[in-house]
Amino acid sequence: MAKKSLVIVESPAKAKTINRYLGDGFIVKSSSGHIKDLPLKSLGVDVTHDFTPEYEVVKDKVPTIRDLKATCKKIDKVYLAADPDREGEAICWHLFQELGCEDDRVQRVLFTEITRAGIEKGMQNPIKIDLNRVNAQQARRILDRLVGYQISPLLGQKVRKGLSAGRVQSVALRVICDREAAISAFEPEEYWSIGAVLTTKSEKEFQAELHKIGKKVAKLPNAKAAQKAYDIIKGADLVISKVKKTEKKQKPSAPLITSTLQQVASSDLRLAARTTMELAQSLYEGVDLGEDGLVGLITYMRTDSTRVSKDALDDVRDVILSKYGSEYLPSKPNFYGSPKGAQDAHEAIRPTDVKRRPELLKDCLSKDQFRLYKLIWTYFAASQMTPAVFDKTTVEIKAGECSLKAQGSIRTFSGFQHVFEEQNHHKRLQKDQMLPPLEEGDELDLKELEQKQHFTEPPPRYTESTLIKALVENGIGRPSTYAMIMNTIKMRDYVQMEKRAFKATPLGLLVNRLLIANFSQVMDISFTADMEKKLDMVEEGKLDWKEAVGLFYKEFSKQLKLAEKNMSVPQQETKYTCEKCGSKMMLKWSRRKGWFLSCSAYPKCKEAKDVIYDTLGNLKVVEPKKTKVVCEKCNREMVLKQSRYGSFLACSGYPDCRNTKPVRMDEETGEMVIVKMEEVDEKCPECGSKLVVKLGRSGKFLACSAYPKCKFTKSISIGVSCPREGCKGYITEKRTRKGKIFYGCSEYPNCKFAVWDKPIVEKCPKCGGLMITKFDRGSDQPRYMCDSKDCAFKTSRIEELQGGQKES
Repeated sequence: MAKKSLVIVESPAKAKTINRYLGDGFIVKSSSGHIKDLPLKSLGVDVTHDFTPEYEVVKDKVPTIRDLKATCKKIDKVYLAADPDREGEAICWHLFQELGCEDDRVQRVLFTEITRAGIEKGMQNPIKIDLNRVNAQQARRILDRLVGYQISPLLGQKVRKGLSAGRVQSVALRVICDREAAISAFEPEEYWSIGAVLTTKSEKEFQAELHKIGKKVAKLPNAKAAQKAYDIIKGADLVISKVKKTEKKQKPSAPLITSTLQQVASSDLRLAARTTMELAQSLYEGVDLGEDGLVGLITYMRTDSTRVSKDALDDVRDVILSKYGSEYLPSKPNFYGSPKGAQDAHEAIRPTDVKRRPELLKDCLSKDQFRLYKLIWTYFAASQMTPAVFDKTTVEIKAGECSLKAQGSIRTFSGFQHVFEEQNHHKRLQKDQMLPPLEEGDELDLKELEQKQHFTEPPPRYTESTLIKALVENGIGRPSTYAMIMNTIKMRDYVQMEKRAFKATPLGLLVNRLLIANFSQVMDISFTADMEKKLDMVEEGKLDWKEAVGLFYKEFSKQLKLAEKNMSVPQQETKYTCEKCGSKMMLKWSRRKGWFLSCSAYPKCKEAKDVIYDTLGNLKVVEPKKTKVVCEKCNREMVLKQSRYGSFLACSGYPDCRNTKPVRMDEETGEMVIVKMEEVDEKCPECGSKLVVKLGRSGKFLACSAYPKCKFTKSISIGVSCPREGCKGYITEKRTRKGKIFYGCSEYPNCKFAVWDKPIVEKCPKCGGLMITKFDRGSDQPRYMCDSKDCAFKTSRIEELQGGQKES
């Protein structure tokens, strides 16, 4: 019996799609991502010996490697088919090291699209693992580790626990903070405009704007200048002095690449970059099309090249010709330039088969998958169509020594815009602006004349779309990492979203300020961009990766040593004086609560006040709200205060009395309600007092009722044991910093198991794994699904799980 060949990809979904194309001679398995990485609890880089990385097998992947090794003993050849980029190359290299197969049995294959043709092409052209690409990924990983694992602890010590810094992440934060500073420093300037409604002799109306005074472009800085021009126009005869007609062509945009896909999906579909990349990944890996089975619908979505293969160009030109006609098809294909520094390793993002029009797939895709596929299809089809054509008319009207201007344009041929209209994608289309028939020498009547005051506006805050554009233009990072970067700075509370734009928080501004002051090299935009070029040179074999890392670390290590000694949050004197002793109040930073005012006579005087310190540097004292609640411990009045985690009552005798009470606001009356601590039928193992349920930043937990004398706490179990092998913990309900509920192990940080969906007691009847509860959008009926990525079991009937083994 002939031996089979093993194909290893990094994604279970992709493995499932590929498996149906390769046939019985192949076994397709997944590594489920990276199998080796730098250690979690240490730097993992030997900076004294050529930055040697200390890779270790990812704990969760031990069974996966064991299974792959066992399979390798039974097969003839091994094809490593992880994604065709640096990360995929590194996965292949680590698999090669761990599987221990002979060199001649292992080959690398590249699948740029998960279709029959794409897979056959990859399998027919096997190559060796590209060690230059591996080294480029390794250099990036080490650089990011050196920055993240050495600066982040400093931020934790000086600012607040749980903060992080990153080689690219922190520069992206700087871009946002620089814009915040520009907004803060902006001083609006006054200017005026004059608009007119004019009529022809045939009583046709159109609008015009003041354009020139004399021979100079009109500038009206104040009301006096505006009134002078207004009076001239009001009293003048209006005669058309010039009519200029031109033909204007609007060319289509290039097919989408990673950065432009994220930008357009953000601005047009309102999809977050992270969501966009997840949807694109699912379209690339394969979607079930019913009779056709699993099919990859788009080419590889991590690319910076606008290049398109000849076969794809031929296919899309055939579709344009047959569906839209020869007038929509240019005489030869359109070609587009790629961004500066593009690697050109892969094609632009396009449909794998342009004949699969979006409307044919609507029933096979989720709502957002369909919207994204339609966007990719539309941009690709449009990119190979003829320009839209407009007749543009510019009219100048003489009004004494002033000149007015009116403009109009009429689309005479839709060109590529036709496919955008057909797909109901109108946001990118230029609209007609109609003018009546006008000729030089025509006299006009003035129907309305209006002068308006305006003020210049500050630069807008970055949206996801415009931030991605700024990062690309400055050469910061790679588009494939932008989604993760933006998600991280949100999770760290460095920014908050306001009207879909990034607004730097006081914490983000502080972190940015400290990093610029102490790590000028890391935070330098041009240096970061230059580092990207060096990584590209490593991939091209033009620079040794150790040299690239060494060039960075030489200066970074000096700055790190200085920062360990000197980094501190600066204190600032304010205009406020202490109510107790008359001393100046200082603006200080607390690792627990953020900015606050503290008496400069501390520790002799311990007066302190909460403040709001906004992103524009405005300082406002928050006075505690008095209540009628009396502290049961010292009989003083209790006041209502705010923390990062909500409202609470605190004794006005603080710091002598530290009694607090949790409160909530009634949704109907808006009145404050004291939340009574729920007692449980369990006693504190340390002092014997009753345990009560409390709410903290991570959710509910059990605490000793004798607090603060006894500080015993305990997580609340949901009745499910941790599924990790060897772990004796149990699953508890927790909350993220943003308040989103998730479920994690009680033994954290020793065990970092966590899931978003609530686990249940019953185990998977197929593999014995953890079952979780899922709710479809708009439905209150639960589904139950195995949490294992390698097990596809799911059911909507809890009865099917009753036969499975229950936990005791």
